[in-house]
Amino acid sequence: MRRLPPEPMPIFAPASRRLAWAGIGLAILSIIATRFGGIPFNNGLFLMGAAILLGVLAVACAMLAFASIWRTGAPGAAVAVRGLMLAGLLLAWPAWLAVAAVRLPITNEATTDPADPPSFSRSRAALDARQGHVPPEFDRQSLIEGADSELDLRTVVIEQSAEEVMLLAQRAATNLGWQVIDSASPLGRTAVGRIDAVARSLLFRFPDDITIRLRAGVGETRIDLRSASRVGRHDFGANARHIRDFAREIEALANAR
Repeated sequence: MRRLPPEPMPIFAPASRRLAWAGIGLAILSIIATRFGGIPFNNGLFLMGAAILLGVLAVACAMLAFASIWRTGAPGAAVAVRGLMLAGLLLAWPAWLAVAAVRLPITNEATTDPADPPSFSRSRAALDARQGHVPPEFDRQSLIEGADSELDLRTVVIEQSAEEVMLLAQRAATNLGWQVIDSASPLGRTAVGRIDAVARSLLFRFPDDITIRLRAGVGETRIDLRSASRVGRHDFGANARHIRDFAREIEALANAR
């Protein structure tokens, strides 16, 4: 009896694996180039977008490979599964961002005092550290749209003098890994202190500008913050998270004294 030659492996199976590996490599390149190579943030995002596209194509090729294998009984299922798993690894982070984009309001700033948000320093030191960038005026419409997600952003009250709280605030910012770029100590009972800092995202090191305002009261100091992103229209909750992290850190430092 004459045997028929075995079905060849569908070309989509190895294509899925190659596309996934190419996407992972491009994603790593985009992170390294943006974080350490000094390329513009928009260029880094473009490279990441191309990597995500490769991941989507890898998933599509894996699905086509599975369909061909199911229909013809050809080999290559294990290769397609590896391609699908690699693509899933590549697409996990953008998938999380997509869920956050749907769940959270479209805003790139947050504050504890929308009626009178703290102002960012325009000193030479602050402008140099921000490459001349000054965040625009606070968009109160974004507060209305994001009201439900930012109800917990409130003025922090510490029952210590403004001078003591100033030291705690600087320490809290440092503990959080923020770069303090300017500060002004509160002088006298009614004076206002200020700390300006820059927080950076974990992967791409995208900058978020933060200003902290300290107002002395009778036996207490009131702290308000504003955080604004320089990149993109959606911060995926990062700015509100900065404020919550700072509130927890400075309250922990105050309670430890």
